[in-house]
Amino acid sequence: KAISDNQKGYVCVVDGNVVANAHKNNNYKAILNNSLVNICDGKSIAQIASIIHKKKLKTYTGPDIFSSFVRKQYKQLFLGNTEEVLNKLKEKFAKEGIDIEKMNFLPLPFKEADEFDYTTISNTINQFSPDIIWVSLGAPKQEIFISKLYPLINNGILFAIGAALNLYIDD
Repeated sequence: KAISDNQKGYVCVVDGNVVANAHKNNNYKAILNNSLVNICDGKSIAQIASIIHKKKLKTYTGPDIFSSFVRKQYKQLFLGNTEEVLNKLKEKFAKEGIDIEKMNFLPLPFKEADEFDYTTISNTINQFSPDIIWVSLGAPKQEIFISKLYPLINNGILFAIGAALNLYIDD
């Protein structure tokens, strides 16, 4: 709905590593709590969240969400990971008949979250104006990255999907 309504926001994929980091770092926990949606990446996370929230929650992994949205006709930006992985992703899309006309691929250098030039990155994103921005930097860096980038973008839903791109090309 947020994508269809041309809103901006972000989605976090919560696994054991994310939970452990949130437990140790209140700033990181606040990032997770301010997301549009947190999805349960793993059965144990879904079980624990079901107990906490007193309702049955299901697992919906990063690769699941990626596979279900990447085939839709949204304007999409793939941000992070390596040029090699992004090139393999383009090749796999071509083999699967996924049109990359409305897609952009932007690798990022390996840096700490505080070292990125968020103004330049946001300018690139705002020029392209994607509906979906897939962020593949690994947790907890990608969630911190998203929290710094989010105020600077005009629209789009950022998805913190970690290794989902790597898993997708290896599938």
